[in-house]
Amino acid sequence: LFTVQMFQYADKEFVRRHSIDEIHIAQQMWDSVTANDKKGVYSLIVASHANVNLVYGQMASGLLLNLGKALIQEQPTSPADGSPRFFDCNSHEKVSPRESLSPPSTSSHVDELDDRYEGFSLLHLACRVADVGMVELLLQYGASVNVSDSRGRMPLHHCILKGRHLHAKLLLSRGADTHAIDRDGRSALQYAMDRSTSDEGMLALLEEHFR
Repeated sequence: LFTVQMFQYADKEFVRRHSIDEIHIAQQMWDSVTANDKKGVYSLIVASHANVNLVYGQMASGLLLNLGKALIQEQPTSPADGSPRFFDCNSHEKVSPRESLSPPSTSSHVDELDDRYEGFSLLHLACRVADVGMVELLLQYGASVNVSDSRGRMPLHHCILKGRHLHAKLLLSRGADTHAIDRDGRSALQYAMDRSTSDEGMLALLEEHFR
């Protein structure tokens, strides 16, 4: 009986430690994507088998505040200044310094962020706060290009809404669904037209994939 109890205790401890490890790895993945740390993300994927399809809202609540900080401080747009760059494991490129918004209290935004960003995948996050190399890295290791958040928006929607056209072009080359509509009934193409984007190539590409 004692031996059985010891095995049961050991099993429970293994499960507990395993769960803690998974949460820790998930935390590191969120932090690394937020920091645009491609070396860190690559290391976590290869060495720790991190889940590239991690979804916000399915992990520990401790991730909430960090995601909130990332999205409060995100850049409004990303310049479309060249062809998509592909992931280089020796690269440690950082995004441009973000303007400090100095919110009175990040925690005051937590409830709002919880609703607004429920269902965010790492790819959603990368499309908003990281460079195109991070998006490429996640896609290379199996990130779902057509995953939707709680508002029905896919990463492509967010790229268009943020004016991140290099990111959008990369997603389209990897099979992003231009017909997908969010809960407001709008596709990425509709958002692009609403925003009167000056990138005619982006509009043409969206229209081509929409046919």
